[in-house]
Amino acid sequence: MKKPKWMKGEGIINTDSKVGRGTKIWHYVILFKCKIGKNCIVGSHSEIGGIVGDNCKIGHGVFIPRGAEIEDEVFIGPKACFTNDRFPKAVGDWSITPTYVRKGASIGANVTIRCGVTIGRNSLVGCGAVVTKDVPDNAVVVGNPARPIERKLEHMKVGYAFVVGDLLHCGHLNFFEECRKHCNFLIVGVYTDELAMTYKRKPIITFNHRLRLISALRVVDMVVTVGNKDCTPMLKKLTKAGWKISFLFHGDDWKHVKGTKYIESIGGRLIQPKYFKETNTTMIVKKIRSEHN
Repeated sequence: MKKPKWMKGEGIINTDSKVGRGTKIWHYVILFKCKIGKNCIVGSHSEIGGIVGDNCKIGHGVFIPRGAEIEDEVFIGPKACFTNDRFPKAVGDWSITPTYVRKGASIGANVTIRCGVTIGRNSLVGCGAVVTKDVPDNAVVVGNPARPIERKLEHMKVGYAFVVGDLLHCGHLNFFEECRKHCNFLIVGVYTDELAMTYKRKPIITFNHRLRLISALRVVDMVVTVGNKDCTPMLKKLTKAGWKISFLFHGDDWKHVKGTKYIESIGGRLIQPKYFKETNTTMIVKKIRSEHN
């Protein structure tokens, strides 16, 4: 029997699910009586039993059980996990407590969401957060338990930088330190493996490990998952969430940085610190290969 167009990967298990036109489901995904809208992407090894709207992107290894309702244009990072029973037991009765994610929300990698909460429109849940209460519209929450970031925007200079961050080295650290000379709150977007592979080799360090390493740096205040080489969508999302972004950062090895026009339109500017040629990821990879060949 010919498989549906939305089945882009192998090993997909589908039980009475409905999938919208233009959606792509990748390897080893389990679909159990779920409903997925149009033009979505579902990463490999995910399991979905809830409802997903249109134009959503769901990363690798995400668990969305029955009772979870995801509205349109929601991003869910790798390994995010929803729950659906407040008092789970191995034996005995259980009941579903619904969870709602409103339009335009972004949920970072490795986030855990307790059932019974609502994640508001255009909100942003930082990587690794544990959500136990409702997240307001346009809020940014981080931590365990997840709490809104307190910020006095009129006194804060916020910068946004973006990197792959593979084989984290002094070049990355120098770049972040240069960024912090211009701002007092630095948000760093970390490219997914899929985005990095659109223009270079697959990162050696996994996406989740790169997130953890970069978020552990003292000069970095917050990390977000990035799935688009154009900075404009993320800058718009952060602006909607209440952040006043003053600076967009990237090394001077790029002549054209997508997002420059938008940052200038909101009163900010692009700053390009000098590229650190003494140590970079490409150099490290070449050295390892030459010494082991």
